[in-house]
Amino acid sequence: MKRNLAILLVLLLALNVQAFSANQNYFNGLARVYGYLIGQEQSLKVIEASYPELQQDILLVRLKFQSAYADLKDKTASKIIELGGEQGKTLIANIEQQVLVNAPKAFPKNQAIEFLKTVENRADGKIENQPTRDFMLAITYFENPEKEIADKKTQKFNTKNEPKAKGLDLNITLPLSWTEQEGTTPNTVRSWKSEAGSGASLISLLVRDTGDKRTKAQVQRAIERKELTNMVNPNGDIKKVFYSEVGNQPGWYAEVELTQKRLDFEIFQTYKNLQVLYDGKTIEIGCSSGNIVAKKDEALKEAKRVESLCKAVMLSLVINNLYQ
Repeated sequence: MKRNLAILLVLLLALNVQAFSANQNYFNGLARVYGYLIGQEQSLKVIEASYPELQQDILLVRLKFQSAYADLKDKTASKIIELGGEQGKTLIANIEQQVLVNAPKAFPKNQAIEFLKTVENRADGKIENQPTRDFMLAITYFENPEKEIADKKTQKFNTKNEPKAKGLDLNITLPLSWTEQEGTTPNTVRSWKSEAGSGASLISLLVRDTGDKRTKAQVQRAIERKELTNMVNPNGDIKKVFYSEVGNQPGWYAEVELTQKRLDFEIFQTYKNLQVLYDGKTIEIGCSSGNIVAKKDEALKEAKRVESLCKAVMLSLVINNLYQ
């Protein structure tokens, strides 16, 4: 399998995919997953032809893998073609050819049985390579990203020993396929990027010392009167603000669109934010999607795609300090 991955990298260079530089990591990840799946299926075919007595076991591991990663090979191929067009089709054909040439032509029976166990483990989420696993999940759940959380393909994050959490002990639950990143601002504890770190959406957890100790009634009154200073970005187009709370602590949910100039580009971003007040600090979970202004519609479509997932992450917030 490692040899197959090396072949993929050569093919990517040979096909001159610089045209996809805006999504280079995404494209590489798709190609890696496709080679991984083709290699797995070719090995199963070799075992099936060599050991008829194992056909029932092969059927069971195929069904189990299909149940965990429904139609993953076809979904991956479709994404490669969507992104790469004719070059994507050529890449798919070359991957398939190279895997056929380099795949094992025979397995000793003990190795064949061991490989079936490996496929079963993969169906249980035990993928040998984490980036490959994350791309497999991202592709599997692309159309219904919130289902990744519902299916318990999740990662847990706790802030107890995080200096940027400013003494708060918080838990949140996120999809496994989103890649964790260090916070790039003094108040950002962590961020997580979609599509194994190659996507257009970002979830961030922030904790700020704001000294804001308003009561539930005061926050509700501010929202009713549209007195939103220090609650939403004043430069944004505010789409929605309403009262919310976590653990009986007052807060608010907001949706804002913002256009900013960065170097020679105008960047459009759409934000969904949950902010909660606790002990003079403001806890924020933000979910944003963005693109250049010319591709605003793509950013809005992406934001709609991950909307339910973002809200599921916000709903997962637990302030452990309340129970200590």
